[in-house]
Amino acid sequence: MLWENRQSNYDKYPKIKIKEIDELSSEAYEGYADIVNVLNLIEGEEAIVTSPENLFAPFVVHYAETFIIPENIKEYTIAPYGKSKGQKIATLKAYVRV
Repeated sequence: MLWENRQSNYDKYPKIKIKEIDELSSEAYEGYADIVNVLNLIEGEEAIVTSPENLFAPFVVHYAETFIIPENIKEYTIAPYGKSKGQKIATLKAYVRV
C-alpha cells in the first residue's frame, strides 16, 4: 500500500508523506521520515497549527481531532483559535514509527 501524498479527511489539512511498507518484509523504503508526531486536541474548542518557517500551510483543528506533523519539522506552534482564543488548550502527543 502506498501512502505517498496521502491527504487527511479534510481538504484544509496538508498532505503528509509516509513511507511505503513492503507487506512481505515489513521494511520501509528510504526517502521518508521514520517517525511522525501524532497529536490530538484534548482540551479547547479550536486551535491553529502554524510553522514559523512556513514549512506547511496553517490549519485549524477542533476538539478531539487528530493531526500529524512529520518528525523532520522541528518547530511548530499550536495556539488557541476562534472560540478558544484567550482560553487554555491542551494536546496529547505520540511519536509513531512508520
